[in-house]
Amino acid sequence: MKRKLLLCLSLLLLTGCAGEASMTLTPKKLKTQTENVLHILNWNGKFYDFQGREPIKQATFQTWSLTKDGAWEPIGTSEELIHEKSKASFALSVGNDIRDGYNVAVADDAFQKAESGNFAPVERSIATMPWERRIYWTDGGAVVYGQPIPLLYQMDAVYCYEEFHGDLWKNPKEFLEMGWQAYTEEDWHISCITVTFEQE
Repeated sequence: MKRKLLLCLSLLLLTGCAGEASMTLTPKKLKTQTENVLHILNWNGKFYDFQGREPIKQATFQTWSLTKDGAWEPIGTSEELIHEKSKASFALSVGNDIRDGYNVAVADDAFQKAESGNFAPVERSIATMPWERRIYWTDGGAVVYGQPIPLLYQMDAVYCYEEFHGDLWKNPKEFLEMGWQAYTEEDWHISCITVTFEQE
């Protein structure tokens, strides 16, 4: 009986330590009034909170493009905007096309001190009609240091993404094999903005 009790206590301690050491990225809950105002202003963005036990060295934002053979490649320039923090909030906003640029505002909990950045525009080879473009925001999740976390996907002439239950960032080929892209292979485009947290 004592052995079982000691084993249970050990497991609880290990679980507690692992939970304290982990870092999470989650959408920030806004007041209804704030959400309504942002909706009226046609603001296309999302607020995120991150919290960990140890300060990160930096967080880097990057835009990616999915190639026709299913590989993510970086486009534009990366932005290193969060430094030496273990807890902070940031807001990410985009315009009509994330390849034209995006804005990030990083701040403390009260958004009293902030820094922002906007990456360089990227030339595009296709013109997409507004009704053929969809943007899907993610809910963040557990942070793995050094690995990009998708914040949003932009789909141009790609349909039925809502019916895909896999992880597009980790398994893009699985999605492409479903053949939901419109017209020919040259007509569709998938882009993504990620954040990567670094400890060293």
